[in-house]
Amino acid sequence: MKMNNCTDCEVKTNNLTNINPLSAPIASMGLLVSMVITTVNLTVLLIFLKSKSVRANRHHNLVICLSICDLSIGLSGFIASIRMLIPAWSGLYVPCILSSVIVGVGVFMSLFQTFLISFHRFLVAIGSPWNDRLLQGKRKYAIYSLSWSVVLALHYALIRPYSENLDICNIQIVYGKNFKFFMGGYGITAMVLMLSTIILYLFTLNSVCKRYMRTYAWQIQIEHKTTSATSSNENTLYNTEAGKKRVFESLKVVGMIISLLVLLTGPFVVVVFMTLFRFEPSHSLIFITCLLSSINSIINPFIYSWKIESLRKEFKMLFQTCLSY
Repeated sequence: MKMNNCTDCEVKTNNLTNINPLSAPIASMGLLVSMVITTVNLTVLLIFLKSKSVRANRHHNLVICLSICDLSIGLSGFIASIRMLIPAWSGLYVPCILSSVIVGVGVFMSLFQTFLISFHRFLVAIGSPWNDRLLQGKRKYAIYSLSWSVVLALHYALIRPYSENLDICNIQIVYGKNFKFFMGGYGITAMVLMLSTIILYLFTLNSVCKRYMRTYAWQIQIEHKTTSATSSNENTLYNTEAGKKRVFESLKVVGMIISLLVLLTGPFVVVVFMTLFRFEPSHSLIFITCLLSSINSIINPFIYSWKIESLRKEFKMLFQTCLSY
């Protein structure tokens, strides 16, 4: 099926415009995943509004903003899935813009916020004063607002008007002659953000290990001076095993975060980045990679709730309250 002509869009007929017989099953899966994303991340936002302690903690603020990014991904997936399931919606331009732009902004801001969380942990690990200079008080909200505004403005500036009815919507229709520029810039920036996030996590882990080993060496030296030889040897062995356990637990958490980022959001970033080399992904491939990125949006709240006690307690209280009704 060919798309209608658009002199400003310069859109060519290719595999992006073909109707896939798997569209309905994929859209149904996308609708289910989007509803879960929206529910889980909306719950996190409710906890944020309810709990003053969660709002007051700097790290918790970073996590909640990530949930807002993930919520936008869920909403965009909901719109895209409805468009694929309802034929009357598939030809409407406004839902086409909304599903394309919101998912683009949501995924990018999710990458940026994950980078910001990684950067925050790095600054804390090295004891940098820039942690307070950048993220103290209302400054973090200024960073949130500025980053969202810039990304939304850039997306809006690159949208090209399209007045004719659509046979099927894709990202080429939305950005028209700016499509290559948009995909190139988006792909490069997203790839840089993802790699920077991974590198910062590794630097953070390295810094924490070095700091722990220095502290541990000091503790062992004091223990050797104040205990007997036998007791000291047993204590040393115990502390060594305890130290290893803490280090390996830290490696697990960091490895989990990196793995989820690479395995779930990575394919979307790679697909977009590959368009720089004249790679033309199908509409279904783009949708599936967005779906994988969306799964990351489901898992994120559970990871942080597992590691942050206050969030975990609030989740349990909310869950118990719901069961009581």
